Amino acid sequence: MAVKTTVTLLLDTNIFIPLEPTATSGVEPGSEQAAQLIRSCSTAGVQVFLHPLIAEDIDSDRNEHRRALRHTLATKYLTLPSPPSLSAEIVDIFGEPERQHNDHVDLHLLAALQADAVSLLVTEDRGIHAKARKLGLGERVALVCDALDTVERLFSQHPVPPPAVSLCYAHELDSTDPAFSSLRDDYEGFDAWLSRCKQSQRRVWTVRQFGSNQLAGFCIVKDESPPEHGMAGKVVKMCCFKISSAARGKGYGELLLKAVFGYAMENGADWVYTTVLPKHEFLLDYLGALGFMCDQKIADGTEILARKAMKPGLVSDDERLSHLDFHIRYGPAAARLARVAKFCVPIQPRFASILFPESERQVSFLDGEYSFGNSIRKAYLCHAGIRELPPGSFLAFYRSRKRRGLFAFGV
Repeated sequence: MAVKTTVTLLLDTNIFIPLEPTATSGVEPGSEQAAQLIRSCSTAGVQVFLHPLIAEDIDSDRNEHRRALRHTLATKYLTLPSPPSLSAEIVDIFGEPERQHNDHVDLHLLAALQADAVSLLVTEDRGIHAKARKLGLGERVALVCDALDTVERLFSQHPVPPPAVSLCYAHELDSTDPAFSSLRDDYEGFDAWLSRCKQSQRRVWTVRQFGSNQLAGFCIVKDESPPEHGMAGKVVKMCCFKISSAARGKGYGELLLKAVFGYAMENGADWVYTTVLPKHEFLLDYLGALGFMCDQKIADGTEILARKAMKPGLVSDDERLSHLDFHIRYGPAAARLARVAKFCVPIQPRFASILFPESERQVSFLDGEYSFGNSIRKAYLCHAGIRELPPGSFLAFYRSRKRRGLFAFGV
């Protein structure tokens, strides 16, 4: 899944030629990495341009057949529209280049960058890099490897999901699965919407029923741009969040929400939200207990907005919240540590492995079957002499015996 971006790349001729070899002998060491860059740009929605003056570089090739073929191959790319002329600063530093001189094309590439016609110029020409530094543009001229790193950082990162949760594409879902039945009853046109999700390769987290291939639950999300319903910043929408009626009571809902929250935190999201039909009171109460604010209807009045703030400070009444309520709103990632009671809780390895399965080095054969391991909210009974812990206390779980040490935290 990619984040919509306004990043644009301008390719030098020495990138275009390895990208488009005209014969087997023309495949260069840089061809594979350049091709990977273009593929990543496509995934991230980054536009790639060629400067119109690249035609001059192509025309310098004395091989008529290869020259004609490269002109044809160049038409696959977007041409930078209305490229800017050389600025007074460029002419003052480097002089006015002659038409047939190598600097003529190079300086016009830099002129496009200087005028902000593109975000980044990609070239392996060290001379252009040196000229860019003189113009104060050194950080915006990149080698292929650096451009590839920049583009790939635009991707939405999918962290490893919790045990028993799988990440797949929407087109891998079986539309006849019983889990979809109630959604068809609630939403007219659901199948057409699901088809669009499949066609756009939307990512989905799924949990399968133990011992079966049927869905126990699934969640389809998207990065919403621009954000709606009065939220600002980076927003993740849970477009479809469903637990099969046959799989309730196993903590699968919280298991899927762990994956959603992990994705939101990894990608710096400010909000996670979904919309819920008013008749699903149980779901609204359930989301509310996990920090979602379910206090307003969406514009058309048909559904209730359930939104969870992912970063402290996004809601005006934070300072008035108790320690526990603060954690419910922003947890499981955020907790108050200042002026909060702190306790170390010992736990034996056999109980740690089923209560906190994500902390184990090896996946269990029964992952997902124990509801207490799936949930965000857990209960732990022990023989401690302490009988009262103030709500909102910070807990550090200490695994005894094997692999001793602090390994999980809670509130």
